[in-house]
Amino acid sequence: MGPDPLRILILEDVPMDAELIESNFPQLPKGTKVKFMLTFDFDPNDPDSYGNRTRQVAAFADFSGTGNFFFPFLNEGLLMTNVRLRD
Repeated sequence: MGPDPLRILILEDVPMDAELIESNFPQLPKGTKVKFMLTFDFDPNDPDSYGNRTRQVAAFADFSGTGNFFFPFLNEGLLMTNVRLRD
């Protein structure tokens, strides 16, 4: 039996910090701090899920900047991933 899928998703989804440099939207002024993460479907029990693959990716955003309020933001489309099993 492979690793627990929830454990893998938590380890692989690493939030990234971003700061708006320029904005035309009053609701998102220049200097707003945003956290975002890219996610994709992965089945650790399927050997074909590992290695270099092109996957559908979605972006989640947290405009509070705390990392506690992520919500689906954009369907990013295709992205190349390379998933490897670690001990």
